[in-house]
Amino acid sequence: MSRQQQHLLLLSMPVLGHTLLTQSVTIYQSTPTAKYYIHSISSVIYITLFVSLSIYIHT
Repeated sequence: MSRQQQHLLLLSMPVLGHTLLTQSVTIYQSTPTAKYYIHSISSVIYITLFVSLSIYIHT
């Protein structure tokens, strides 16, 4: 696997995670605890995206 492919994979992972998250939001939106977990997980996903983007820029 080339370096460019590795970067693409790294950048696509948080996007896939967010897509899965929005799917689960529609299912578990009724409970308040689920909303809390969803919020914290999405925060982690965006931090991961930011970190992977900065790694991608600096290498």
